Amino acid sequence: MLQFLRRVRQNVVGEGKFRKYLLYAVGEIALVMIGILLALQVNTWNANRQNDRERDRIYRALETEFRAAKEMHASNVDQSIATQRAIIQILNHTGTSPEAFGIHEFDSLLNRSLATLSYNPSFIVYQEVIESDKIEQIDNPDIRSLLFQYKTVSGGYYKLEDALITIFSSEFIPYLNRRIAFKNIDQFNQAPFPASTIVQDNRAVLMELEFENLLDNHLFLYSELVRSFEELGAIVDALIVELENVNEDR
Repeated sequence: MLQFLRRVRQNVVGEGKFRKYLLYAVGEIALVMIGILLALQVNTWNANRQNDRERDRIYRALETEFRAAKEMHASNVDQSIATQRAIIQILNHTGTSPEAFGIHEFDSLLNRSLATLSYNPSFIVYQEVIESDKIEQIDNPDIRSLLFQYKTVSGGYYKLEDALITIFSSEFIPYLNRRIAFKNIDQFNQAPFPASTIVQDNRAVLMELEFENLLDNHLFLYSELVRSFEELGAIVDALIVELENVNEDR
C-alpha cells in the first residue's frame, strides 16, 4: 500500500497536480497513524493480559498462604485455652496450703502454664504484595482492606509476643530457676526428661507473693496475646472466603 501511494505521489507531483498529491499525502499519513494506533492497541492488550495473569497468580498464592495460616492458627487454639485454664487454676490456690494440689498435678499445671503460642506462618507472596506496589494488583476492595487489617493486627500481635517473651525470660524464668526443679515439670513435655534426684517440692512457690504477681502478669499478657490471636484468626477466615470467591470466578 505504501509503495502504491509513493508511485501515485510521484505521478501527481510530476503532473503538477498538487491538490491530488495533497489528498494522497493525507491518505498516507492516515494509514501510518492507523498502523501506530493498532500497534498501541496490541501493546495495551498484551500489557493487560500480563497484568491479569499476575493478578490471578497473586490471588491463588494468597489463598494458599492464608489456608496454611489457618491450619497453624487452629493448631494453637486448644493450647491457648489449656494454658489460660492452667494459669487460672494455679492462681486460684496461691496463698493457700501447698497441699491444694498433688505434687505431680502441680508440676503438670505449671508446665502447661509456661507454654507459649507458636504462630509464624510463611507469607512470601503476602509480604511481596503488602510491601510493594503490587498491592495495586489487588482490584477487590474487600480483600485489599482485609490485607491491611491483617498487617495492623499482626503488628500488634508480635509486639505483645515480644513483650511476653521478654518479661518471661528476664523475670519469670530467673525467679523459677532459684525455686523449682525444672526437670520435674519437664516430665510432662512431649519428649519427657527424667525426674530430678534433688528433693524439691515445687508447690512451695504457691505461698510466695512474687510468684503470684509474676504469674498474674503472665496471665494478663498471655490473655492479651490470645485476644489478638483470635482477631487474626477472624481476619484469616474472612480473607479465605473472599479469595476463594475471587478465584472461583476467574
